[in-house]
Amino acid sequence: MTGYNNNHGPLNEHYIEKMKTVIGNAVQEHHRTMAVVMLLRLPEYANDSEDIPAMFNYDQGIMSRFIESLNAKIASLMKRKKKQDIRTHPCHLRYSWAREYCQNGKPHYHAVIFVNKDSFHSLGDYMQISDNLGSLIREAWLSALKLTGHSEYLSLVHFPENPLYYLNVNESQYTQVFNDLMYRLSYFAKDKSKIYSKEQRSFGCSQR
Repeated sequence: MTGYNNNHGPLNEHYIEKMKTVIGNAVQEHHRTMAVVMLLRLPEYANDSEDIPAMFNYDQGIMSRFIESLNAKIASLMKRKKKQDIRTHPCHLRYSWAREYCQNGKPHYHAVIFVNKDSFHSLGDYMQISDNLGSLIREAWLSALKLTGHSEYLSLVHFPENPLYYLNVNESQYTQVFNDLMYRLSYFAKDKSKIYSKEQRSFGCSQR
């Protein structure tokens, strides 16, 4: 039986069920799936700040831009590998995310993505700009922020301790890994630190 993290108060059951569905869809297509948990932050800024580039863009479409950019970067990488006669595998990116607010009112995002483990089996050395998943994620977040090329902001993407989960439906430990992951992701569903409104979504996920 799946247990959830209730240490931070009530959970949004609708969000829990949505995340379960995303995982189910991921492993149905890719029987060997890797999940990556991350924290996506915004630059420190003020309305009159000159510390960040003028093109910095934060609005309600930021997560859509992030996913679109990451999808494009993965597709481009696969295309380059094929040209080099390197074997590739289909990689349908799936995701869930939740927006929360700090005490100062500044938002941040908790996110998880799901990829084919035959395509990516680790984050790679993302401290070096190269064709590894960690680098693609960090570059995609800068693209979403309209900060492409400003490498000083790459650290806005934080990979917490033990960010990877390997889901293999054909292995006996699948249920345990699924339960461990859902306990981790249930933190995304906590009501605390969220603002529910029609103007700003507090949660998003893949639809298929």
